[in-house]
Order: sequence, then C-alpha cells, then structure tokens
Amino acid sequence: MRTDSIEQKQKSSEWRWKDKLPMRSLSRFGKIGDGGSDSELYIVQEVISKFEYRPLETKTSIRLLTIHPGTLDDPLDCELKHVDSTRHEQYEAISYVWGVAIYSYPLVCGDQHVMITESLRQALLRVRLPDRDLVVWADGVCINQNDPRERGHQVKLMGDIYRDASRVLIHLGDTSTETSKAMKFFNSIINGTEIPKPGSDKWNYLLEFADCQWFRRLWVVQQLLLARYAVFMWGPDEISWRDIASITISLQDDTPIKSTSKFRNPRTLLDRIDRLSTFKTKSSTGLNFMSVLRFTRSLECSDDRDRIYAILGLRYGSRYGPETALVNTIEPDYTISASTLYRNVAFEAVSLGLTAKLLENVQHGSELQKWSIDATPSWVPHWDVRSVSNMGSKFECYSSDSRWPLLYESSEAAAPERLTEDQHLAISGFHYDWIQRVSADMLYHDVRGVSLAKIADFWDRCRLEQRDIKHFCNTLIGGKYAFEYFLGYCRTKIRPPKQEQPVSDGHKKYMDPTLSSDPLQIALLQSLEKLARPGSRQPLGSIPTTRADDVEDIARIRWSGQRLFITGTGLMGLGPAAMRIEDKICMLPRMETLVVLRDEDNYQRFVGAVSVFPRIHTSMVKRLQYFVIR
Repeated sequence: MRTDSIEQKQKSSEWRWKDKLPMRSLSRFGKIGDGGSDSELYIVQEVISKFEYRPLETKTSIRLLTIHPGTLDDPLDCELKHVDSTRHEQYEAISYVWGVAIYSYPLVCGDQHVMITESLRQALLRVRLPDRDLVVWADGVCINQNDPRERGHQVKLMGDIYRDASRVLIHLGDTSTETSKAMKFFNSIINGTEIPKPGSDKWNYLLEFADCQWFRRLWVVQQLLLARYAVFMWGPDEISWRDIASITISLQDDTPIKSTSKFRNPRTLLDRIDRLSTFKTKSSTGLNFMSVLRFTRSLECSDDRDRIYAILGLRYGSRYGPETALVNTIEPDYTISASTLYRNVAFEAVSLGLTAKLLENVQHGSELQKWSIDATPSWVPHWDVRSVSNMGSKFECYSSDSRWPLLYESSEAAAPERLTEDQHLAISGFHYDWIQRVSADMLYHDVRGVSLAKIADFWDRCRLEQRDIKHFCNTLIGGKYAFEYFLGYCRTKIRPPKQEQPVSDGHKKYMDPTLSSDPLQIALLQSLEKLARPGSRQPLGSIPTTRADDVEDIARIRWSGQRLFITGTGLMGLGPAAMRIEDKICMLPRMETLVVLRDEDNYQRFVGAVSVFPRIHTSMVKRLQYFVIR
C-alpha cells in the first residue's frame, strides 16, 4: 500500500493555505501560487513558525479570541488579547473534539499567525457571526500548547473559565444526518406531539446525535457540567443541552428503541447522555471525586494525565471530606509522566484514609504484569485502563451472632494500612478462599455482544450440577428473576433440542434468526429447561425483563472484562480478567467487595475486586493476616 511522505502531506496542506488566508496577509509572503518554488514554500514555513505567545502576566490572566465577522466562505480573521479572569469579561467558551493534533491551519491573529488544528478551524467558522465580532475562549488557541507549565497553570483555571462563560458552544461537527428533520423530531418529543413506535427509523436521529464523537471525550464532562447554558451546534442546526437531556430522561424507564446493525446497543449511547445529566444535577450540591474518576475512565483523551487534570475544576461536595481534600492537593503538572501522577495521587489517597475507595478502582485488563522496581504498584489504579465492569458488587456476609460488619473493629490485631519505604501497601485482612476454576475472559464484547459459547464451556468444564443452576444465574444476572431472565435469553439465542415442544408464535418474534446449534450451548439450555416449572415454555413476553436487548444491557454492565470463577469452597462469582487459578479471595478493611490477591515472592499483588454468590458466613473466615502488596 502506497503512503505519502510527511513532506508531501505537509506540502499539499501548505499550498491550500493561500485559499484560506485573508488577502491582506498574503502580501507578506510574496508570490504564492501553483507552481511556486521550494524556496517560496520555505519562506511560508519560516514566517509562520516565528509566532510566539506573549507570556501571561499574572496567575489569573487568560487569553480571549476575538473573531471578526465574515461569511462561511471568508477566511478567519481574529485577534488574541490578555484579560484578567477575575474581571468577568463577556465571552463564550467553545467545546469541540480535538481530533488528531496536527496543526495544519494558520489562523490570522492580528499581524501574526497561530497554527491550529482543522477541527478548531471548523468550530471557529461555525460560531463566527456575519455582522459583528464574537469574543470566545478556545483551548487550542488561547493556551500555548507548547509550554507545559502554562498548560498546567491554565488547566487549573479552566473550571472558572467555563463557569464564567455566558454560553458554552458545543461544536459536534459536520454530519450526513438531515439535522433539520432531526430537530423537528426532537421538538415533537419535547412537546409530546409525537412518540414514534418502537423500531421506527425516526429514533435513528437520536442515536446519530448520541453517537457523535463529542460524547466520548473526557474534557467535555467539565465543559458541560460547569456551563451556565450549553447549546449543541450539529451541522447547521442548534439545540440546547436542556432539551436533549429532557428527551433521554423521558426514555429511561421504557426505551422504544431497538438495536440495529449500525447501533447494536442503543441504550449504551443514551446512557452517556443520561449519566452526564445525572452528574450535572448533582454538581449543584457537590460531586464525589472517585465517582467522577470512575465514570470518566470509559471516555477518551489524548493525554493520560488529563484523566486526573480534566476533572479538577468541577465542584466537589464538602460532605466527601477526604476525597475533596485529595482534589485540593493536586496541581496540574505536565512535566511529570502519567504513571508518576497516578502514584502521587494514590499515595496521597492512602494518607487521607481512602485506601478502600482506591482499591475498588484498580483495573489491570486481561493481564497483571510481573513486578519490577520501576513498575507502578499493582494497588495503584491505572486510570487510563478502561473501567470494564460497573456492577458495584457489595458482598453479603452473615453470622449466627449478627456481629458482621464489626469483624475488623472487634479485632485488636488489626492495624491501619500504611505505605512502606518501598512504596508497598501494608494492610491487614482475612484470607477467605482461593480460585479453583476460571472461565475464558471477554464474556461480553462491545462489538460482538454476549459470548454464550464461553459461558456454556465454563458450565461444561466445571461439571456443575442441577442444584447449581440458580446460583449460576444469580451470578450472571442478579436479582429476583435472574433464572427467568437468563432462561428467556437463552431461548432466543440457542436452537431448542428436537424433543422440546414447539416454540410459541409469541416467543418466535424475539428469537435470533441465526440460532446457535453448538452442542454445549444446547446442553446448557436443556439444564435450564429441566429446572423450569412443567409447561413453562411460554411466549417470552410473559417473563420479566424479556427482551434480549435488556439482558445484553445487564451483561454489558456486569460482564465486561470479567471472568466467571468457582472457589475451593464452591462459591461462584465474577472477577477481573487478570485473575488466575490459585489466586486468593480476601477481605480487606472497609471494602464493600471481596478482592483477589496473588502471592509473588513473599509479597502479594493486587488483582482486583470480585462479586460472589451465595452469601458467605463469618464462621468460614480465617485468621487475621498482614499483607504487603506491591
């Protein structure tokens, strides 16, 4: 496959500049035109590269960009000015998707040129007014991106910048969607004049909107949550955040949107908007730092340090004392690495008594790396590793004398956790059980969905008995109707054995047209059917939470990045993909989940949190131990 050289790509983009620069700027370069010499191209590069940002005068200084009026076809003509953020100048803040950080467009600012990305250029063109100046703040031009210290300083002010803006203009970019028809559809839902039937093509307008790249970006959380008033610019049309949030909130209880080949999990797309709406509501009284960190792990950013820095400007509640105190200790510093930042935050969290909250957020992906002296400790969350399960699985423990959860408080031997000189975490706890069998990982995949083949394989290899069926379903689905939900789902995905009675017409409409004939999956379905009440093969509509989409939503939340496991004492559970046979199941102070530790050279490694079923009994808890986790 042929690829153009970097020089060729630069040359092709640079010669397009002549069509974009104001005419008063071209005379500065001499002749620029097709067939220009290499020396002429060199002059263009040299002049543009000489632009230098004037240093900001004070700790509260920021830059604002004035966009001079023009039509869509006119080149951009702007000016940068310094202002004091405490003087509350009138301006609007721009929120957009950075995209690839290639600074290919020279933006005219007074008598100089600032190189900006094409995505910022498109955003500036979209918000520009035809008849008057517009004053805006946009990070790609108002911050000197080549100065790490200035970036850190300005990132610290970004909370105030978006909070003080009169509006936040959200540029979603160009789209092939007929946005005028989409806006008409949105307004009909808001006004209650039209609610299309489930499966209607009109719902695709909402999915197209929710699928915009902007909703996947990390920085937008702060930009939206702090906005006094936010408006989306989608193609040539506009709609306010309030209107979009009201639409998705009205659909939470009963989503009339079916999955399609393009949008396999529509609820996933709408969840992004729902969760932003929830956080925006809570932000008025103060957020929980760890909760925001956990939510934003699934979002995208180009710099992993921004996993922490991009949410510092949010308002955090005083009722979350230690977590809010943790936020106040963090200073944006782009001269340190992401791994150093994560370690520093973790060390501070331990000193503030947030060890349990910290450990609940540890994710290692499919493999826990071997320890090395330069490696990040296993107990430090890698905030750049996507959060793969949101099941929030609190374990239940019961005892004959009802003394749980006073188990730790009543133990005089329990010592507070601390950091050793080698940055290991020393903590007391109980070794409860060990891992005997594990399933394959990736029980749920974002694209391929549920893997019934891996679930059936685990069932077969473990030789589980009929009496284990309900425990098995509770582990997978959870809730009062776990068995019914899982049975109903398997009926839509697995071809029934020939001896089974015919499937009802009501059931057929929910069935996958390509039913699995895998013998292991059929055997799993047979085991489920044997436990079902006689004559229980009914239309799927008679079973609560019946649609396959609903079960896949549960799987997306509970199974992503998880393995099934069985312990030595017969407990079943879901745990991190990095867990292995012979890992230990342990209890640690103040944690609402059991955890997996791995022995390694007289130390322990922290693998992650697990969910178990059924409940555990305190009589089975071993003696208190002291773990040193590295």
